[in-house]
Formats: sequence, structure tokens, C-alpha cells
Amino acid sequence: MNANLSDIVKQIVTEQGEDILSNPKRISAYFADLARDIPKPQKNAFIKSLEHGFVQTLKDVSAGERDNCRQTLTQKLHEEEGFELKLCEETLAMLVEVLFGKQKVKKEKKCKNCGKELEKEWIKCPYCSTPVPKRRSSSVTSQEDTAAAAAPVLKTTKCDECNFANNLRKVCTYHYNETPIYEAIKNCPLDKSSVPDRQLAAAQNKTVNNTVNDEQLNEKTGNMKAGLIFAICIGIIGIIIFSIIISNKSNEIDIMHRDINNLQNSNNYLRGHNNELQNRNRILEENSNEALQRNLNTLQTNYNTLQRNHTNLQNDNRTLQANYNTLQTNFNNLQRDFNASKALWRINITSLRVGNTDFDYRWINNAGSRLTSSQMRYMAPVINYNSSFSGEVTFFIKIIKPNGTLHTGANSPSGYSYSSTERINSGNNQSINLRSFGNSDSSSYQAGEYTVEVWYNNVCLISQRITIHQ
Repeated sequence: MNANLSDIVKQIVTEQGEDILSNPKRISAYFADLARDIPKPQKNAFIKSLEHGFVQTLKDVSAGERDNCRQTLTQKLHEEEGFELKLCEETLAMLVEVLFGKQKVKKEKKCKNCGKELEKEWIKCPYCSTPVPKRRSSSVTSQEDTAAAAAPVLKTTKCDECNFANNLRKVCTYHYNETPIYEAIKNCPLDKSSVPDRQLAAAQNKTVNNTVNDEQLNEKTGNMKAGLIFAICIGIIGIIIFSIIISNKSNEIDIMHRDINNLQNSNNYLRGHNNELQNRNRILEENSNEALQRNLNTLQTNYNTLQRNHTNLQNDNRTLQANYNTLQTNFNNLQRDFNASKALWRINITSLRVGNTDFDYRWINNAGSRLTSSQMRYMAPVINYNSSFSGEVTFFIKIIKPNGTLHTGANSPSGYSYSSTERINSGNNQSINLRSFGNSDSSSYQAGEYTVEVWYNNVCLISQRITIHQ
């Protein structure tokens, strides 16, 4: 990673505060001014890491987990954005340095087999039992010191499991008070504890016998208790189920009686309602024919009237629609004329020249000079203008090929080749370089006559024919 980019980021953070790292657009604007000479992939990788929220992610983890988090974020940036893995590692390292300063690298001793961390004094790994290579000492130990170190450290110790209490060598604190003494000796990762073989065998046999007898007694007692508890639970459950069944049956009988009474009442109501409906039906049959005929004649008359009104309304609607279309067309024409007048009043482009630049906006052919197809990379318009105001303006540029088609790219806006947002100043005889459009690898412009148009607010401010020679 370029050291200049790291210094620039630190300068921005010092002047604007660390909160600016949560605003990638502002950082990008500062890069455009302060980091013109920095390779673009490095700037893009740093901006993408800010857009992904890596700053907050690194702040949320502890210092001990920061390295693992940095490696995870490096892989994520590589996979999602397609940057080279080395560039991603340098970008995350720079971001950590900006946030937390340079980190001291702590050398940790790890097992060569399983990779777990080891204490300095361990001679074998407690996780996979792999021996740990001993470090060579620069000093020579005397025979007296060696003999003293090899002598057993005697301590009367009582095992928590088997009550074995003899003169035993001291057990390491890794297993002490966790397992029987002989298990601690066998599994000690320091391999420093030992007892005489006879004492170890006696302690182991005694512990095993006592454990077997106790387990058998406990098993018998537990089985008896479990059987008694099971029988009591079965009896209680049976009584509860019997009581529930009796109560449910009584409730079901009462519900059935109520349902029968309700059905009888409903049947009587339906019979009376049926008789009433039959009487009404006879009366309607006697009087309905004449009344229906009168109503039919009235409805037919009303229908004919409504039909005539509907036809008239349709004719009126067609007339109104035609008038509306005419007014809409006139309005659109007036709106277009107004926008054109407004745009021309605000910005008046007096001239347009076209040059050729590379990917980093350096001129290959100055604006207005002879352009050749083999040298063309990015077509860069330069305009001279008069303006009645100052502010940011988005220009839309059309590049029309010699065959009459529009030159577009993957990110071209609809109907245009590309757009360029620039800040203009009020006054006359102003000049500004618009963004360029093309390809850095090879020329995308064949020889011929091109038309370059600059648009603002849907109004073409200037159109210029440009010749690219063979």
C-alpha cells in the first residue's frame, strides 16, 4: 500500500475527525483533490471498505479478536469486490493503523500439530499429546543442580477420589483437585509429576475396587427408589384420569339435553315461519302480474331515456378528449420552449473543443488538436460558456458515431452517452473540462466524423462535429 495514501488518510482524519470515515463520498472528494497521484485501485479499495462499514466492525471487536476480524474482512472485500487479495490485506492493515495506530505483533507459541496456543513451560500439548520441542539453553547446568532438580519433591497428599495418602511427588496445578492423583500423573502436560510404580498401582487398584462396590450399592438403591416412585406416580395418574372421565361424561349428558331442547324450539320456529311465507306467497301471486307489467313498462321507458343520455355523454366526452389532447400538446410545446429559454438564459455555451486523455485524465492530445483513431482512449470535451449563476450543474453528453448511432457504455444514462456534474461560476468567457468517455485498454473510436452534443435540462446547448482521422 502506498505510504502517501496512509499519510493522506491520517491527515484527513486529523483535520475532520474520525467520524468522516463513515462518509465515503466525502473521503472520495478529498481523494480527488489530495490523492491525484495515488493509483486508482488503492483508492477504490479503501472507499469500498468504508462503504461496507468495516470501520464500525473493527471498533466493535476486542483488541484480542482484531487480527481475526481483519483477516475475515480482508477475505470479504476480496470475494465481494474482486480486488487482489494482497491489495485487500494492505487496505485493511492501513485502516487498522489509522483507527488504532501501529499494532505490536505478539509472538505466540503454538502446537505444530493442532495449532492450539501453549504455555511456555509445557513440554507436550494437552490437546493432542504432541511433544513440544525444547529450547536450547545458553547456560550449562552443573551436576549438583541437575541432581537437585531430579530429586523428588515429597509431600503428603490425600487423593480426593481414593483417599490414597503416601509420600507422593507434587502434582502439577493443571490437574490438581480435578482428577485422582494417578490420572493427574498420567495426563500431566508438564510431565513433571510421578510416584513409585507400586504406590501408583496400589492407589489405582484400591480406587477401582471402592468405586465398583459403591457403584453397585448405589445402583441397587437407585433402582428400588425409582420403582417405588414409578408405582406411586402410576396410581396418582390413574385416579386423576378416572375423575376426569367421570366429570366429562356428566358434562356431556347435560350438554346433550340442552341441545335437544334447542333443536325442538328451532323446529317449532321454522314451522311457524314456513306457514307465514306460504300465505305471503299466495298474496303476491294474486297481485304481482299486473303490478309487474306496469313496473316493466316504466323501467323500459327509463332505460330508453338513459340510453339516449349515455349516447350524448359519449359524444361530449369525445369532444372534451380531443380538446384536452390539443391543450396538452400546446402545453408540452410551451413547456419545452420555456425550458429551452430558461436553460439558454442560465448557461450559454459559446464553443466546444474535444481532446484525448488517458485513464488518469492526463492529456494525450490537447483539446482542439488533431485526433487519430489509433491514439484515442478517452474523448474529453472542453467548453467555454457564459453563465448568470454559480453552482453545481449536471450536463448530459451525446457522442453520435459516424453511422448515426449513439455511443454508449454499461453505465450510460437513457438517451445519452454519459453525464458530467461540474461546478460552474457566473460570468462570461468561463472554461471547464467535462468528464471523459472511452476505454483505457484500446481505442473505441473508429475513424470518421462524430457529433458531440452537450445537453442541460433536456435542452441541447451546443452541437459540434468532430473528425477522428485514420
